[in-house]
Amino acid sequence: MDNLEKSAPNNPGMYDWLLAQQKDSLIDPKQTEKLLKENEEKQDRLKKYRLPTYATTGTHSSLEEAISYIPENKWGVEKFLVRCVPKNNGGLKIQRCRNISLEEVINFVNNLPEGKNNYFVEIREHWEPNYSGTIISDGDGSTVIEQVKGSHANLENQSIATPTINPETGIKKLEINNNRFDLHFVSQGEPNLEEKNIMLEALRYFTPEINRKKLEKLKVYTEYCFSNKYGYRFIDIADNDYWTNLKKKKYSID
Repeated sequence: MDNLEKSAPNNPGMYDWLLAQQKDSLIDPKQTEKLLKENEEKQDRLKKYRLPTYATTGTHSSLEEAISYIPENKWGVEKFLVRCVPKNNGGLKIQRCRNISLEEVINFVNNLPEGKNNYFVEIREHWEPNYSGTIISDGDGSTVIEQVKGSHANLENQSIATPTINPETGIKKLEINNNRFDLHFVSQGEPNLEEKNIMLEALRYFTPEINRKKLEKLKVYTEYCFSNKYGYRFIDIADNDYWTNLKKKKYSID
């Protein structure tokens, strides 16, 4: 199934990626364990910040229980993302599939490796965004916003330091440097007015007033999606040094 995303050699998940970082001595085992734990807690962090998120059933012990949390109007969408987490550490991988009907969700879970009873199940609303982006504020006066057309996956293989500049598919980047005499904006990839507005409106969820005083205190890493029809959805947020360090390449996975 083309929409299937699982931790495998040809499509590594966060666990595989962190192990590779650990092997190259870029992080240590304790940090790996901490980052994996935080990845499983990001829905709670998103709620703490009161950010708009994709509607979800929450994580449940069975498919039937998860489905019972889907309202009759199906959140106004007809496509879903399903995420299945192993109930123990027996070597099974997280399994996920997106952009599928509810009937396909049921079929996917019923055919999980080693049987559906070995997984927790979460079902979320899904729609393809018009734009997706990442905001990083380092708590030391610098903020970088990256944005692409379409899915957030289009950002994963490109670097903040060397964005692909392509009018249609490349990264559009907005730097806010708070360490100059005046608040200073630098754009790369030539974002148009609409794109700049989407970037700045995403930032306003954290600093409603975009000024020097507010930005110099901001330390956050966050990922968002934007739809002309549905508005903003935030999919991750963190404020620790690993994620807010602008010199490091970031990786996240749903």
